[in-house]
Amino acid sequence: MQKLVLYVLLITASFGFTGCFEILEEVNLAADGSGDLKVTINLSQSKSTLANYLKMGEFQGYAIPTVEEMEHEVGRVRSALRSMDGMSNVEVNSNFTDFIFEVKGRFSNVQVLNEAINKVANTLNRTPFDILELDNFDYTGKSFRRYFNYPLTVIDFDEIPSMYQYMLDTGKMVSIYRFDRPIRVCTNDDARISPNKQSVMMESTIGAMIRGERTIANSVVLHSK
Repeated sequence: MQKLVLYVLLITASFGFTGCFEILEEVNLAADGSGDLKVTINLSQSKSTLANYLKMGEFQGYAIPTVEEMEHEVGRVRSALRSMDGMSNVEVNSNFTDFIFEVKGRFSNVQVLNEAINKVANTLNRTPFDILELDNFDYTGKSFRRYFNYPLTVIDFDEIPSMYQYMLDTGKMVSIYRFDRPIRVCTNDDARISPNKQSVMMESTIGAMIRGERTIANSVVLHSK
């Protein structure tokens, strides 16, 4: 299963979640390859439903983790990232009132960023399957690349239970990348470059990405300093 789908199902299955959500990925990149990462998972549109599930303690016969158990997982992610060489200013925040979760930190280079994402995935993994450790980003000094290379770029969507089909078709991923110099060109036709040419945004439902209709893969060529 694609690593992206695994992330989403790991996060949402714990809640018996069936509503809208948004994953916002933001990267601010300096010329030397260092930068800041911020990932926000926003489930606030369904906060009343989620709060009720937590009170009931189960959903369709499945036990729902308590807030204390989920805070423990948040702590594990925080500890994993803070222990990494090349990561600093790490914050992992959870809000179980509005159901907004945030991970942010500073990375010394893009390879550290790739290692951090893989480490979070492995820390959260509760499946019998190994997480594939693949690079999500690359930076050469002249260009920045966001990969979306997973073994299954398209899966049989009809085989996913209808509850999860709805979840993935209403769930949205937004990616924003900011640079300290103007963008010359980018390869993803769906990407939107800001008026000042120093940031680019891509947006898609996760269902469309799974079916191969959209992708967040993009190569951004930058002007020289």
